[in-house]
Amino acid sequence: MADSAFDTIIVHNQDALEELAWAIAASQGQFSLVLARCNYTQLRDHLVEQLQEQCPVKLRVTRLRQTSKTLYTKIREEIGAEPAEALMVLGLETVNELNEMLPAMNSVREEFRKNFPFPIAIWVTDDVRRKLVQLAPDFESWATTTTFSMPPDALLVALRDASDRLFTALLTPDSNRSFRRLLENLDLGFLQRSEIEFALQDLHQSNQPLTPDLQATLDFIRGLNAPSNEQALEYFQRSLAYWQGAADGATDETDQLSAELTSNVSVSSATKSVAPCLITGLLLYFVGRTIYNICSENKYRDRNWEPAKQPLQDCVTVFEQAGRPDLVAKSINQFERVLDRLQAWDELEVAAQKSVPLQETASDRGKLAQDYRYLAMVALDREQGADAKRYAQLALDTMKQVPADRRYQGVYLWTLAQAEKLLGERDAAIAHLIEARLLGDQGFPRVYIGILEDLRDCYLEQKDYRVAFRLKQERLSIEQQYQLRAFVGAGRLRPQLQDQELIEAKTP
Repeated sequence: MADSAFDTIIVHNQDALEELAWAIAASQGQFSLVLARCNYTQLRDHLVEQLQEQCPVKLRVTRLRQTSKTLYTKIREEIGAEPAEALMVLGLETVNELNEMLPAMNSVREEFRKNFPFPIAIWVTDDVRRKLVQLAPDFESWATTTTFSMPPDALLVALRDASDRLFTALLTPDSNRSFRRLLENLDLGFLQRSEIEFALQDLHQSNQPLTPDLQATLDFIRGLNAPSNEQALEYFQRSLAYWQGAADGATDETDQLSAELTSNVSVSSATKSVAPCLITGLLLYFVGRTIYNICSENKYRDRNWEPAKQPLQDCVTVFEQAGRPDLVAKSINQFERVLDRLQAWDELEVAAQKSVPLQETASDRGKLAQDYRYLAMVALDREQGADAKRYAQLALDTMKQVPADRRYQGVYLWTLAQAEKLLGERDAAIAHLIEARLLGDQGFPRVYIGILEDLRDCYLEQKDYRVAFRLKQERLSIEQQYQLRAFVGAGRLRPQLQDQELIEAKTP
């Protein structure tokens, strides 16, 4: 955001700044508590700078970290033996264990009054303030509150900038990073992803309307921020409905990049630089992936993967028709996962054969290894042992070129063992199953259970019933630990573990 825009925002908050500066100055030599309510990190940081310039007393600043445990101890460490004139506390909203920190603050509130004879200003978001009222009501009751806000026009500019940055980051050519990696490093400009909801609430309260394309883009971001896949899917589908209409209304690429669609919907400057068809493809990917994630979260019932297939297939088609093989390479692997779950072997073979040269071009060895494994699975279904073994070995060899990611080594060894068993190479199959077992479950219990079951079958064939029984007990224990089995007996109960598939499913 330009300096002139920040100047306008500071002017908008000048009365509140003076109010906070006066409250701090008037409380010299005694404890007082002020809550500075602000929902936007960059705005807060600029206001802190302005406050340090305008306040007649020296303001010390302490920033809490995600790992911070107690506010009282943090302030004691920060102040030490040197008395403070005033203190500002930042970062309460970032604390991981905030629900534990706030009751602790409430229980030692008198220690704040006794040992901190100076004003303390704590910066809070609306969410943090609600938690303060709920979890530390006595502590919060001591405080006065000063509110800082963004003017509606500035919020709209920030939201349009966030929209433009989002699509530019995800759809830019020549980026080999996956959509997930791009989102992890996403820079939305003035606003952070977590602040979009605050901005929408503030605009709603000021009766500021949004253009349809901006609303659709913000629904996409809200889907990315959603606490559950079910909520994420609702936002993604709502956004997709708009962008499909925008793409269908454009008669050619020039129309797609223009500001006026045949649906008479005006496209804001935030999305003029990106063709609606590409945005549609992106939304199709997230819709399909989220449906897949919802299925992955279903542990006990039969899982229906079919609804995830069509949006992902359409996504690949859209990116192909747009001449964007880089985007096809990023999205086709999720389509393959669904086909693998559906055991749609013919379609999986076509997709994997299409993906191999794309991943080679993109230099994504991890996805290339998965493609080889899918081709091995197709060959296994057709009882083509030699092809299955060749592709499984290629998957293993390719995976070794990605030393930072060995999560799938077990499944590749398992696939290789299945091919060897099909070829009658029983000793080699047992050796690779043992190697896979020694790796542990690696966060993928269903794969590990399959490895244990196949290894158990091998020992049963050799009439080694003792080892086979131990393998069965280990399988039951894994099922209990990952909550794949309701109860296996008190003698074998262990702490529950998290399925890596489910962890990934919680990230839309």
